[in-house]
Amino acid sequence: MKRTAEIPNRTLLVFSWIFVSLVCLNPFGAIAQTVEEARPEVYDSSSVAVEKTNWVAEVTREADPTKRIDSVDLIHQRIPVALRRKDGKLRPFVEIRAVLKNADSKVFIEDRETLYPVTVKEGGMFVVFVYLNSIKSELTLQVLASDGQTKKSEKFTVYAPEVQEYKIGKSWGLLVVSPGGAVLRYKQTNFGDYASINGLVAATYESEPIIGKFSLAGDFALTLWTVRSSPTDTAPQLLGAHAHVLYALRDPKSRFQVHPLAGLQYYTLFSNGSQLGFANLIAGGVGTKIRYEFTDRARLTLQGFYAPLKGAFSMKDFGTETSLTVSYKLENNHRFELGAVYSRQAFQASDITRVDLGAISIRLGYSL
Repeated sequence: MKRTAEIPNRTLLVFSWIFVSLVCLNPFGAIAQTVEEARPEVYDSSSVAVEKTNWVAEVTREADPTKRIDSVDLIHQRIPVALRRKDGKLRPFVEIRAVLKNADSKVFIEDRETLYPVTVKEGGMFVVFVYLNSIKSELTLQVLASDGQTKKSEKFTVYAPEVQEYKIGKSWGLLVVSPGGAVLRYKQTNFGDYASINGLVAATYESEPIIGKFSLAGDFALTLWTVRSSPTDTAPQLLGAHAHVLYALRDPKSRFQVHPLAGLQYYTLFSNGSQLGFANLIAGGVGTKIRYEFTDRARLTLQGFYAPLKGAFSMKDFGTETSLTVSYKLENNHRFELGAVYSRQAFQASDITRVDLGAISIRLGYSL
């Protein structure tokens, strides 16, 4: 009865990942176009990852007072210039902070005969980000009065004689090293149950797109020492690794990403003198990586992988891994990650021996 019950559970696991991948494509289709695609070179934003510089820009207004917007006051005329990664370059930009004195009015950016609304915070303050494409860059604001008819426009000039933009060399990808802890539960015919708490070291790698929308990824994890074990004092070590090829279904600029993947898994449980263990468990499989970027710095990643270990559609002998990772990009452009990973390997090692290994780990990572 136990083995029969395992089959629908394994089937549900495989098809749930396929279902999630397909379902997530349509409901989020409306937001495939990101803020960067929808807004011009001059735009309003609230989450921009920056690199500081020593440059200073000066914002000037119309010389003729009759051409100015009376209800808008600049907070600072001399403002710092920062750099942001965009279009394969480090591009200079500034934050223009101002106050709208009439709370019932609305502020827009005029760009190529298109109006883009600006978010006005409590107290009337608003921020507009402007990319500097030359020594002098222009920003045109329009204020629409509460009657919906009266409007006033003004052209602001940003003067920054020292600014430059830089090309960014091709990135080799993201490598994250993660120490952590793991709990192992192991069952083997003629041995019984074994459980242990272990220290862990892991690493993950993800490349930039290499050919079209295809990229490469891999991970590695090894238990280094045993803190506690039962029923014996033996200390077997688990080594697990994956190598994947991923395909991006959505535009790279989209905050929501779906990557079907295919690849190989490798597992070995070093016995270290005990009566349990196995070696060189290799199998191919498929999975999905789902990622959502809340801001330019913070993102959440969910990944699942399934490998049949006996036959293409085996639901009894299988390997699986599921991970959930929260990642945050620091000011130094390195990433800090917190992740949880669950894996299981269940297979018939021989005619008389069956193995079932489950592992759950918590990892803290830092990108190199």
